[in-house]
Amino acid sequence: MKRTLKILLVLGVVVCLGSIDGEMPGLSSKAIADTCMVGGPISTNTTWSTADCDTYVVYGNILVEPGVTLTIMPGVVVAFQETYRLEVRGALTARGTASDSIVFTSWPSPQNPEWWNYIWYRNSSIDTACSLSYCRIEYATYGVHCDSASPTISHCRIRKCYTGIYCYDASPEITQSNIVDNQGSPDGSGIYIRGGSPATFGNVIERNTYRGISVDPSGHPTSVLITADTIRENHKHGINLYYGGISAIIRSCDIYLNPERGGIWARLSSNTNVRITNCHIHNNTSTWTGGGAIYVEGGFVVIDSNCINDNWTTVSGNTAGGIYFEDVDSARVQYNDICGNSGPTKYAYEVYSGEPSSPDIHGEYNWWGTSDSVAISQLVYDYYDNVDLRKFVFAPFADSSYPYWWRGDANGDGDINSADIVCLINYLFKFGPDPVPWEAGDVNCDGDINSADVVYLINYLFKGGPSPGCCP
Repeated sequence: MKRTLKILLVLGVVVCLGSIDGEMPGLSSKAIADTCMVGGPISTNTTWSTADCDTYVVYGNILVEPGVTLTIMPGVVVAFQETYRLEVRGALTARGTASDSIVFTSWPSPQNPEWWNYIWYRNSSIDTACSLSYCRIEYATYGVHCDSASPTISHCRIRKCYTGIYCYDASPEITQSNIVDNQGSPDGSGIYIRGGSPATFGNVIERNTYRGISVDPSGHPTSVLITADTIRENHKHGINLYYGGISAIIRSCDIYLNPERGGIWARLSSNTNVRITNCHIHNNTSTWTGGGAIYVEGGFVVIDSNCINDNWTTVSGNTAGGIYFEDVDSARVQYNDICGNSGPTKYAYEVYSGEPSSPDIHGEYNWWGTSDSVAISQLVYDYYDNVDLRKFVFAPFADSSYPYWWRGDANGDGDINSADIVCLINYLFKFGPDPVPWEAGDVNCDGDINSADVVYLINYLFKGGPSPGCCP
């Protein structure tokens, strides 16, 4: 069967016309029905579509020049020969559909991770014109490299790369994507963040051989918002926060079955602030020190309104299957369910309270699976067990398990955005449905829902105002 190999002109670079007999390795018959060879700089607005070629084979580095847009249409396969990359200094828009995705892969395919280089968004790229949606990206060093750039990445599947998404002083929005089976070590991850203000929402981050999400500022101020992600079965950490100037909010996530250093592992500097809220952290394992659910060293940490259950440590001796603190600057652990976390001996506690170089840890209003204060005291390892540790103040404590909701999330969808403002306006002025639950609409925690809550939410979302109050 003979198939025509087309010519593509890119700034005077001409690929010779030829023909190919039989099947080409690694791609389906449809994918090779028409094949274009591409490489070199793109200096005018260009569209790749299946009307011209089903498969675009990259035989040299591609540069989308400043001010120029490359648009890739649904159904296109972009297949990279070894080591090459797609560098974007202008704009790259690749928007597939749920039924007709865009594929970035190796040539031939399949290959091992790191076969080709990456999709590289540079500092000069036009953020508002850079987006990847319904794309499959595979076999690269970094699936997407955001270098002081902030594209939108949504509904993508990024797999079998060294690192799925690498963010360097970048602030991309990463939403509703599957980031899976990325295989880099020692520093490969599903998402790797160094500097900037990335935001993730609604992703599934799983089976990455090193870390699910890794935040490692190394001198680059970093602020991350991790919301409603499912983070599971990553080999080393679910989420890793490592030193430097980190400000992190981890909220409404489901974090489980991360088998080596647990759900969240945070080794923090003194200028670091972390809040973990409304998450379900369960069935993780720590094989290092303790803290199957959460390990925290240093920094200022708030852990509130989470369900932390059935986590495990393999470490013997006085440790914790649930939360392990090591010399934190300040910590508050409140309004959580903390139950069923354990280890190989009776000395694996729910919480281990670290060195006494800072004030007591506030651990009030948690549910421990019991309302017996003596029984609760036996679930915590602190000053009263070893005077070299600090006190963990657990009283007063809850007498039943908490329902989980997020103040400000008026429509109950797991996120706080403009839709919640609309929900409150409809409730207050148009006889719309109640917030879910009602208390979620009391954004300013004054016991009532009125126009002040709408103003509070607008200030929070659009004017840098304070965050909604904690629940309950």
